[in-house]
Amino acid sequence: MHLAIQEDMLPGKTALERFETAKTLGFAGIEVWGKGLTVRVPELAEAMEKTGVVISAVNHGRQGRLLDPDREQREMALAELRQSVVDGVDLGATGVILVPHFADPTLPDLTPYKSVVQLEYEMLHNHLRTLSDYVYAIGIDLYIEPVNRYETHFI
Repeated sequence: MHLAIQEDMLPGKTALERFETAKTLGFAGIEVWGKGLTVRVPELAEAMEKTGVVISAVNHGRQGRLLDPDREQREMALAELRQSVVDGVDLGATGVILVPHFADPTLPDLTPYKSVVQLEYEMLHNHLRTLSDYVYAIGIDLYIEPVNRYETHFI
């Protein structure tokens, strides 16, 4: 079994130092955060090459609002997610980890037509239909991360 660790759990000022620590501790991979990842790709690629430790996954984190009522916000969130996917491919990661929504609902409650959660599930389903084609075409997986009830109502 191969084990991985989140990069920010490792000591070190540089990516190379953190990758060397991961290797010393017996980890085969490191999960990196998606925010600001594009500019770090060269540094991370060099650390992987020097240590043999791979990028196991990209954690998209709390970027964007996929389930926002504002279309512009949703489009921006999708663009950020697609960039995390591209960065993941560039780094050879197996997948990108996504939490669809943090915190309280932002969509209106349209009961009896549909509840907030029903609207959110339908919106997420529509996003995933196009995202699944995208990630499949470029050869990476998209992982939906379940988080606890203290971080989101959308479980």
